[in-house]
Amino acid sequence: MDEPWGLSGPEFLRIYWLAVGLVVVLVVIAKIRARTASSGDPHDRGDLSPYDLALLAAGPLRVEQTAMAGLVSRGAIRVNRGGDVSRPHGGPGPADEVQDFVLGRVPTSGKLPRFATFGLANSALGRRMVDTLTTRGFMTSVHRQRRLNKVHWLFFVVLLVGLYRVINGFKLGRPSLLLLFSMIGTLFIWGICRVILGRARSRVTARGRSALLNARSQYPRTVGVGTMAGFAVLGPVAIWGLTAYPDADLSAAFAMSGRPTFGSDSSGCGSGCSSSSCSSSSSSCSSSSSSSSCSSGSSCGGGSSCGG
Repeated sequence: MDEPWGLSGPEFLRIYWLAVGLVVVLVVIAKIRARTASSGDPHDRGDLSPYDLALLAAGPLRVEQTAMAGLVSRGAIRVNRGGDVSRPHGGPGPADEVQDFVLGRVPTSGKLPRFATFGLANSALGRRMVDTLTTRGFMTSVHRQRRLNKVHWLFFVVLLVGLYRVINGFKLGRPSLLLLFSMIGTLFIWGICRVILGRARSRVTARGRSALLNARSQYPRTVGVGTMAGFAVLGPVAIWGLTAYPDADLSAAFAMSGRPTFGSDSSGCGSGCSSSSCSSSSSSCSSSSSSSSCSSGSSCGGGSSCGG
């Protein structure tokens, strides 16, 4: 048997393209599995806090805005009609750990446009919030997607075998032009598959989108000023942004703050915090209004990938 590796050129090419096709199939399977959510706890009733809804709707920045709304309603932060922010001495403390995180990063005075982000997306608290929603099946896992995305490196293995065959063919004086063209085509297919896999980020799942739709019906953009407590404040802001704050003067101040992320209507966590959270361009997991959760633009979407 005088054929290299016991295979003629056409026989090797058939095996080569079968290997390429198998890797393409694995890429498609990885893409589908990356969008599959955790089944979660069967006894989980699906109750979500305002911060959970904010993370699903528009990523970590919306969570920070929701915490700010809670701090303002408690009097821990004061905002006047001109958008000036101050922290009164001896005022009430934060109501929860998210408000505590934000309050610790609010300057003693300043303008609303300064509050672009408080860094929740890259904090341990932000990552824990994303991981919790992922475990409950409201978001996809960015860690799982990162692992699955590595499948595209199998193209490198196929190309390495092809290159070794070409070198061996040259040494034996065998024609290898078709194999070289095949390898160039494989590089092109590799690039397409890499684009298909995309960047790893958390995305809002069907369960998360359903929860957001239900929340939007329960908490419209404007609620009565006389009920400014608890979810009556946090709920609308979590879903719609700071311009949904249930006070006309403060809502106007937020709207005039000059930050398009305030009051944005985006839905979607793109990347979750750990993946730049959820980022936030109005997309489903993902992604969210110009703020990225996880961070970046996507997110994940309140109906559309925080991020996730």
